[in-house]
Amino acid sequence: MVDFYMREEYNPFYEHGHKKGGVFIPKIIHNAKEEILLACRKILLDEGYGALTIRRVAANCGIAPATVYNYFSSKEMLAASVMLEDWHKQMRKAERVCKNTEDCMEGFRAIHHGIQYFSGLYRSVWAEYGSFANVSSDYHEILIRQLSHLIRPMLQRLGACTELDPTVFLAEMMLHFSLRQDASFDAISPFVRKII
Repeated sequence: MVDFYMREEYNPFYEHGHKKGGVFIPKIIHNAKEEILLACRKILLDEGYGALTIRRVAANCGIAPATVYNYFSSKEMLAASVMLEDWHKQMRKAERVCKNTEDCMEGFRAIHHGIQYFSGLYRSVWAEYGSFANVSSDYHEILIRQLSHLIRPMLQRLGACTELDPTVFLAEMMLHFSLRQDASFDAISPFVRKII
């Protein structure tokens, strides 16, 4: 006899598995969190924030919505997690350049490219979901600290830091101009050169 709580219809922890000898065998979900993030990213980028639902992400992964909630408490948290993952990916790329360059302008170009690429991916999502603007203002200081973490060591290593450390100002300027669609790096590089 199958335990009452092991029956598929009463156990929210089992995914669409199968029965073997009268016992429910759960579907094994490898890398569930990664699969959820991939499905969410595809919906966000292809169809926008309005098309994103927990149920839709779950269906695209072949799992129950409850499984998505095991990892993400809401649609907003799921979307934010995808964006954060992509932001970190772009900043890691910029960091590799900043650590290895012999020309700080090359490092600033990598930072600019990373910010522009990231904002280009999600600009329509932010426009669709207005409160992301509030989230970005809440996290502005964090972004500036992250960018400063890339800029300061590069400037120090290349001997471009003066007694008056311009790192936070440069980080602020890079974030401000790089988020603009019309701001190429060539347009802002003269300002960066004057500061360093």
